[in-house]
Amino acid sequence: MFENDLLYFDGPPSEVRRIAADLGLRILLFQPFRDFEAAPRARMAKSFDRAESKFDVMEQLGADLMLVCSNIAPDAIDDAVNELLKVAARAWREMFADLLCYDDVAELERIAAPALLIWGDADRLVTRAMQQELLTRVPHAALVTYDGVGHTPRWEEPARFAADVAAFVGQAFGGTDR
Repeated sequence: MFENDLLYFDGPPSEVRRIAADLGLRILLFQPFRDFEAAPRARMAKSFDRAESKFDVMEQLGADLMLVCSNIAPDAIDDAVNELLKVAARAWREMFADLLCYDDVAELERIAAPALLIWGDADRLVTRAMQQELLTRVPHAALVTYDGVGHTPRWEEPARFAADVAAFVGQAFGGTDR
């Protein structure tokens, strides 16, 4: 669940969780912001406070994981690498041990609701093979591919993305008045 999706919803996050459950869905992770590590050192404390405040929202959503997208600006990457190199390898191993074992592929077959996968063929993070695996494993899934679009079709082609989602919802759930 991306935090921006909650900004235009009139109800509390717990209501989103209920709606998802009614559709046979579970919210696995929450992405409250991006470019977390790109803040100047003086603002990092505020970033951590802000992250901590998002745990209440995650609890209401029933999400156990927080997704933090990284900034890909070259200077931000250099700063991040310099800071990350200061952390002992043992600390990284312990921190990410569960993530390295985490595999929810078996859960995909339990998705009961129709699913729409929208993928940009210029996505450098998620490959065509990954999309094909999702399409194969998620029952009732449909894939729409955007030519020349990268990892964020909703931002790169917002009008097309909105139209595709609206059409999918209308077809899958019998209208958009839900």
